Amino acid sequence: MATMATKAVRACEEVLWIAKVNAVWILLALLGGVVFGVGPATLAAATISRRHHRGEDVAVLRSAWAAYRRAFVPGNALGLPLIAVGLLLAWNWRFAGDTGNAPMTVLVGCAAAGYAAIVAVLPPLYAHYDLPLRGYLPVASKFVLVNLPGSILLIFILLAVGFASYLIPGLLIFISFGLWITVDSYLCQRFFAANDDRVAARAGADSVQH
Repeated sequence: MATMATKAVRACEEVLWIAKVNAVWILLALLGGVVFGVGPATLAAATISRRHHRGEDVAVLRSAWAAYRRAFVPGNALGLPLIAVGLLLAWNWRFAGDTGNAPMTVLVGCAAAGYAAIVAVLPPLYAHYDLPLRGYLPVASKFVLVNLPGSILLIFILLAVGFASYLIPGLLIFISFGLWITVDSYLCQRFFAANDDRVAARAGADSVQH
């Protein structure tokens, strides 16, 4: 009984965390005028989510604001091109559907899947690794290609949250962004840790051979 009660409390705490992250994400995105706020807000949310998953006691608003200020320039340097590409893909998808161009629809769909995977990997990657700014997109793209099962899972989660929010728009106000960022960050941390272990194991094997 005590175990069930503990699990219930933890579940409620996690739901509350998701709601807080969602509220802070919306606030910070609006603070940047949406277009200039989405990127930094997402990087900030991924940063505090990483700390949360590591068991740290995180003051959501204060920590997110500090991370947002640090991430404002890199968030826009990474986010604005992604927003532009996303709009271009949406326009091409609409055009392909309107014209009934099946090959173009398939091509845009594949490009959109790769785009979604990069969008899912990039914020946790920024929070987890200290790389030169120009290195994040290439590393995220490479990670998506060499970790296809994990990338497919991340795409599925993004689509699931997006579809649920489409069916119930009110979710956007309360949990959608926070839920996606929290789950996405949790999974990516596990993927990064497993990848780091593989790289370390290969490096150790190479050193033994030489």
